[in-house]
Amino acid sequence: MSSDIASNDGGMLDESESDEFASNCVTCYRRGREQTIWTVHQSPVVETTDSVVGELECCWTLQVCQDGVIVTSRTIPYDGQRSYSTEDRPNRADKSSIYRLDVEEVIERHAALCSKHGLEVSVADLRERVLAVLDRDDVAVDDDDKHV
Repeated sequence: MSSDIASNDGGMLDESESDEFASNCVTCYRRGREQTIWTVHQSPVVETTDSVVGELECCWTLQVCQDGVIVTSRTIPYDGQRSYSTEDRPNRADKSSIYRLDVEEVIERHAALCSKHGLEVSVADLRERVLAVLDRDDVAVDDDDKHV
């Protein structure tokens, strides 16, 4: 039985598959085509002491896209989104996002960014989760990208 439910950001979650990441995938239009994106880890949203009362600190999310791109990102209020990614696109001096990183570097940055907010995450556990998604038949990656 397949069911679609709306996620918080308006996207649709497809729960039709029976693996551990099925409930954490979203199909959306990205990089010129429709593709599935798996969320392998998400840090909890916390209220910070230096924020406005009731304002929450945004969480970091580690995702693997169907085209093999691995990205850790978070939304920054009034500023947009900050990302660290393996995506092959130029870095811009006026933006804080960094692209063309190695898979291992994206995973290590995600763990370090989560630990800044008090959440200890194992790099080995994150690596295992990312590799589990990269090993799926419907994820298109070069074999060189799987060796982390």
